[in-house]
Amino acid sequence: MDTSFTNASAENRDFTTEALFTLPPGCTPDAVTSDGHLVTFWAQPDGRMRFVWDDIAGEPFDGVLDMRDKLSAIFTSENGAHLAYAGQRGDNTFIGRDAAEGPSGEGFSRSVPPVFSPDGRHLAYGAYTEGEFRLIVDGAFAGELPIAAVFSPDGERLAFVEVREVANGAAEQRIVIDKTPGHWFRGMRNARGAMQFSPDSRRFAYYRIDEEGHSQQGRGPGAYLRPAHHAR
Repeated sequence: MDTSFTNASAENRDFTTEALFTLPPGCTPDAVTSDGHLVTFWAQPDGRMRFVWDDIAGEPFDGVLDMRDKLSAIFTSENGAHLAYAGQRGDNTFIGRDAAEGPSGEGFSRSVPPVFSPDGRHLAYGAYTEGEFRLIVDGAFAGELPIAAVFSPDGERLAFVEVREVANGAAEQRIVIDKTPGHWFRGMRNARGAMQFSPDSRRFAYYRIDEEGHSQQGRGPGAYLRPAHHAR
């Protein structure tokens, strides 16, 4: 085998290394984002942990919360460049996003866990604050009693479901899209694909249940189409 070309190419390359980050002693990366950020949940001697983003170590907290399926409440953006997690610190919970933390609250909503826009620029989640579940988008209040949220493919639009109590302990729901609320209706299943934007982000469809218990397919926050099938 003729190695003259390989050796010549290697001799003309600069293989010097450069340290980008200096991690604390005993801290090793758990993962690397798609754009090169180091990520780790660093265990502390007292049993708590700190979240480390590159060489930035956050404040200690008790641990990462679990979802209903017992999996850790850790979420990544579709492009792999961003990470969010639900943490517990004493009696309060918080949502961490990359190197930052959101405001503390009394709990977080497992019906609206952290969801990124596809490009990772925006983050929405449900949090229990001041005695109410609220939708938080990029750290700011955006809606009351949410049970689901979805971004459009281009990341510019957001739709979510609000709930309100009515007579006899029943509940009604409505969809809010582009900050515009639709009509109240009996209910919908909080399942993947129950509401979604078209690939070009221009149109929106959702699933709802009418007063007679029939499923309907809707377009936009207020209109609906023919009944699809009986809800079970």
